[in-house]
Amino acid sequence: MNKLIITFFAFLNALFVFANNGKLDKAREKYSKANSISYRQTAFYPNPDTDEIKSFSTHYKIYNFHDNKYDFHSKSEKQEELYQDDVYTEINHDEKAYYQYENMQNQVEEMKSFRLSLYGPIALLKHNWNFVNDTVLDEKKFSHYSFVESESKYENKTIKIEFHIYISADNSISQFKRKSYVDNKLGQTVTYKFDNYNFSNKKSNFNYSLPENYSLKYFERVENLQTLKENTSAPNFQVIDIAGKRISLESLTGGRTLLLFSSTNCGYSKAISDLINDENYKLDDEIKIINFYGSDSKENIIQYFKKQSKNYPIIANRKDIEKEYGISGYPVLYLVNESGIITKTIDGSDEILPFLKKLLTNNKSK
Repeated sequence: MNKLIITFFAFLNALFVFANNGKLDKAREKYSKANSISYRQTAFYPNPDTDEIKSFSTHYKIYNFHDNKYDFHSKSEKQEELYQDDVYTEINHDEKAYYQYENMQNQVEEMKSFRLSLYGPIALLKHNWNFVNDTVLDEKKFSHYSFVESESKYENKTIKIEFHIYISADNSISQFKRKSYVDNKLGQTVTYKFDNYNFSNKKSNFNYSLPENYSLKYFERVENLQTLKENTSAPNFQVIDIAGKRISLESLTGGRTLLLFSSTNCGYSKAISDLINDENYKLDDEIKIINFYGSDSKENIIQYFKKQSKNYPIIANRKDIEKEYGISGYPVLYLVNESGIITKTIDGSDEILPFLKKLLTNNKSK
């Protein structure tokens, strides 16, 4: 008789777990079947010391989700992020620049800690959740799940992190909470709210064109390299351009030299290249230009300029010179006088084009 009662209650418990996990399974199915998902994410970060809550919203669109891989585009007030063709890009509109990783392994490692990778709905649904209860938030009913994400000891105190999600009636994640405890006392609770969902089953290819006149910067270099300051000596170099001509800085005497550092992946570099290689762009003999594409291979540069004129020497595959000149991104322009001193530095901004145009009509004033 006792065995029968135990078996009966075990059956009821299993039925209860199955019924409540059904909500979670439906959510997973809904997200995995969509070809694209868009939503707004609003994050709330409280400061325990001041009771101030900082919040910011980001709009996400995820494309072609399959095998836990997908392209995405996010947009906030001053920044955009995108991942397409296996390349992550962060666009900063204030700087008129976009950032990428020079090393793909660095990109892989860094993306593991991105908010979308950790706290986006698709990432959250991968965890093993335990049903807590059905609850009401803002007069709407949700299924509440949680699990202990981590638990550790620090200075004889127990630090515990709990994850909580709330699934709405339409089987979408409405909220995520990350709760931290110290010796079972609640500390900070970070809340993400997800709304304005749009699930689409239509097949669509993600095709985002980067801003044409934005400069390119590399995350790895920004922290380690700085452009050379004005009134400092320009490092000497000896190079062979893509046409086979030998050039050195010290051999360029009797005038001023423009050292232009560019990249084929930089939209603003392309705009500058179009200007200086136009047949109508002519400088006085006392001004020379050397155009460095130090991170591009010679083969890539030859193909890049296959249908363009080349009015000035072009140097490829010389990252060592880029490092000496503190190139963390593109484009960068140095003006060097006849004594080898840098008299002007312009670093990856929209000042280079106006400066180069000014030299056409006022090239004896500097």
